[in-house]
Amino acid sequence: MKEPAILWDHYSKGWFLWSSSGIPFFHRPNDVRAVLRPDGMRVSRSLARSLNSGRFQATFDTCFAEVMHGCADRPASWLTPVHHRIFREAHRNGWAHSAEVWVDGRLAGGVYGVAVGRVFCGESMFTRETGAGKAAHWALMHRLEECGFELLDSQFLNPHTESLGVVEIPAEEFDRILRHGLAEPKPVWRNDP
Repeated sequence: MKEPAILWDHYSKGWFLWSSSGIPFFHRPNDVRAVLRPDGMRVSRSLARSLNSGRFQATFDTCFAEVMHGCADRPASWLTPVHHRIFREAHRNGWAHSAEVWVDGRLAGGVYGVAVGRVFCGESMFTRETGAGKAAHWALMHRLEECGFELLDSQFLNPHTESLGVVEIPAEEFDRILRHGLAEPKPVWRNDP
């Protein structure tokens, strides 16, 4: 079985690709899953001001590899060369997508993940300018809502994801939503702004 097929098989069962000490492996939280409904993102006043100012321009799937590199460009990144290879291939197969935010023609922030049925499994995001990562997340959530996705899977809850509106649900509920979404017609991902 080739790597993208293995990725799809695991993600469709609620597992996700992770790494520890540079060694990639598939992981699955047992009790709870951190998720966000497409219409449930919290928008702070400062983010609302930035979004309303027109400072950020959002695109989708225009520079997937660059978004992954932006996410890995930090002192301690869990993204390995294996992750880059597998997710780029998943992107070529139409399973992985990115949302990018630009300021004055420069890539300022982005987020990427894998579409599995009606669940979008968010992998990582980055920011190079204040608010750009959150703006990319906001653009992604609007795209997910437009396309008919039910959930963004954030995998783990942390202070940053919680500030965006991410909540924990029982793993059994996540599995039910995932199975239901895989049985429904696949949402059509749109790349236009």
